[in-house]
Amino acid sequence: MNLHDLLKDDLTQTLITEFGIENESDDVKARLIAKFGENILGRVVLEMLNTLPADKRAGFDTLVGSGDPDALKAYLSPYIPDLDRFLHEETRKETDRIKLHMRDQA
Repeated sequence: MNLHDLLKDDLTQTLITEFGIENESDDVKARLIAKFGENILGRVVLEMLNTLPADKRAGFDTLVGSGDPDALKAYLSPYIPDLDRFLHEETRKETDRIKLHMRDQA
């Protein structure tokens, strides 16, 4: 996916609007979205790990590395029955946290 296509993606557009970076150059937008994405992914993974029993975390790590989203979803389903909702909620929490941090820095 090229930079132009990436910046037209729905989630990317939502983040650009949420964070008020519409007037930045495409290069700056791409760098900021990449950083926001890292933070969001980090939070989601951390919360998934916090939800799993300790003895299931190694299996989670293995599945994440396998790149098989269906197997990962099946593995998580006993602990996170509505994965889509979980992802949405954790993404929203991290987005809100980032926005609060941005306001505090302004």
